[in-house]
Amino acid sequence: MKFVFNPLTGKFDLINSVDISGKEDVSNKSTNIDTDKASNTKYPSVKAVYDWATGLFATIASLVNSKKGGIGGSINGGGSAITTGHHERVYVGYAGTVTDWKIESYDEADDSALSGSIVIDLKSESTGSSIIGTGNKPTLSSQSSNSANVSGWTSTAITPGWYSVYVVSNTTCKKVSFSINLTKS
Repeated sequence: MKFVFNPLTGKFDLINSVDISGKEDVSNKSTNIDTDKASNTKYPSVKAVYDWATGLFATIASLVNSKKGGIGGSINGGGSAITTGHHERVYVGYAGTVTDWKIESYDEADDSALSGSIVIDLKSESTGSSIIGTGNKPTLSSQSSNSANVSGWTSTAITPGWYSVYVVSNTTCKKVSFSINLTKS
């Protein structure tokens, strides 16, 4: 038996037992919200809530502060080898510094990797000049995929504006995708 103060009556009541059926049970305590997110019976610990919220805010902050960007596209020869010359215009809406590139060749029928040889250049439409110059252009040389950090480019600085994608040379590639990656200013 136990005396418990009743705020409604202002008196102490004598209680024989206390019903704890709705209380938390330590065996039902969750220490990882992500692991137990489908449970309707587990109770999260304070630390689990703190860790989950901290991780969530860190993810949001990294997305807001993301400084990655890029210029990318696909060039398709329509079943034949891609021809040389101008193929695509891309618009970049921010300034940045080019960091690296990636290029892949694949079969347009089933998107399987397809070995080939191709060289791509990128020209600024405001100046008409290659921003790569004699640097390491996105290139495949008897391979289906290649990537590299930029080296020897005339300019790695990208300003907002239109850029043209040119195929400098190609022997067998029928479809390629490329990405020229940068860090936004």
